[in-house]
Amino acid sequence: KSFESKFIKNIDRRQKDLCGEKYKNNTVSDFFICSSHNPFLTGFLKYDYSSLDMMKKCIIYGSRYIELEIMNNEIKNDTIPVVGSGNKEGSMLYSQNIITCQKVFDAIGNIAFSEKYLDNYREPFFIFLNLKLNNNLETLNKLYDIIQNSIGHRLLDHTFSREKKNIAQTKMCH
Repeated sequence: KSFESKFIKNIDRRQKDLCGEKYKNNTVSDFFICSSHNPFLTGFLKYDYSSLDMMKKCIIYGSRYIELEIMNNEIKNDTIPVVGSGNKEGSMLYSQNIITCQKVFDAIGNIAFSEKYLDNYREPFFIFLNLKLNNNLETLNKLYDIIQNSIGHRLLDHTFSREKKNIAQTKMCH
């Protein structure tokens, strides 16, 4: 049997509902959150392939916090944001291929908040964006548009911006 079939067979789905009656008044800081650093990579942090399917599986298997490296597709001002593995400045790509941010955020929107794929779809989903854009404001603006159009309705409201509210002290579910 495959890992997936054993995992799905043995999981107690009721214990995962942190937005149910038992935990609804707890804050985010009361929990450990499953995470994944560069969930799009298929095995190694450098010189490996990027896979949208790998990222989807990480989310389906329980990650509610992911870290993504966002880079320029090309070294020019008018380019698109992509997800891949690269150096600190983002000028050198280490992964064998890249995935467009549009595909990544569409997948996050379709899976992370979907009852079709997850029982814990109502729980918060955290995304850390490691921006390696080399101060390219055009790419940053395009990334903003992509995020707003794909998962913008799922983002926290303005009261959480500029350190007005501590996310860790808010209730797990709204």
